[in-house]
Amino acid sequence: MLALIILCILLTWLLCAGVCIGIGFFLLRGLRFACSITEALWTGLALITGFLQLYHFFRPIDIVAVLLLAALALAGWLWNYAVRAPGASAGNASAQQDWRERKQLGLVALLLYIPAAAIIAFRCVAVGEHYDTGLYGAQAVRWFTTYPLVPGLANLIGQLGFNSSVFLCIAALDQGPWRDLAHHLFAGFLIAAFFVSIIPAVLRISEPNPPRPSTGSSRCSLSRDNLRHQRQNRRHQHRSSHHRRLPGRNCFALPRSR
Repeated sequence: MLALIILCILLTWLLCAGVCIGIGFFLLRGLRFACSITEALWTGLALITGFLQLYHFFRPIDIVAVLLLAALALAGWLWNYAVRAPGASAGNASAQQDWRERKQLGLVALLLYIPAAAIIAFRCVAVGEHYDTGLYGAQAVRWFTTYPLVPGLANLIGQLGFNSSVFLCIAALDQGPWRDLAHHLFAGFLIAAFFVSIIPAVLRISEPNPPRPSTGSSRCSLSRDNLRHQRQNRRHQHRSSHHRRLPGRNCFALPRSR
């Protein structure tokens, strides 16, 4: 039974990651930005938070909000792989390069990530030990899923006025089979998402000859080196051509001998 619960949590996290990545693609591809999978994931999570904040002004966080997010994510995935607009190809190349870099790390990263995610999911199954979950966290999620934004809610309990964005995301997950159980999901999802970047980075650092990172700073330094070499070559060519012209100029400047 425990293994089945862990598997359900992992599948839910995978679905959440797909929604976040799809929504991130929808924005970044629309703006013609090149992005990787992880960049699209965190961008999508930020957009989901903003969408839920606006949605909560008018309606409770219900299944309609979840379906709208899923539809937006599907549109983002379709846009990412179907549209071939200027700049989108560069973004696809960036995403493919990101996957190639992860593939080059071999099976080690995958073998390390699977037990790490399973351990995180196992910890999420446990009973919450933080007192503030029962004090105001669970109450805030119940308010968010039952009513739109309630003015003056903090008059009941001051902590309900904290208006943490985490409660909105938990309320979005608090649907269907995860009703009243979503507090077991969101924090572990964030930690598992961090490990997607942490494990490959640790493996790259631990390599005997780690490859140079393809970051913007390294590209800028490489560009500066190329410009420096080009200037030196032009100066050398200019000096060489100047020296080749000197004898002719000297002969032309000398008077004729009679």
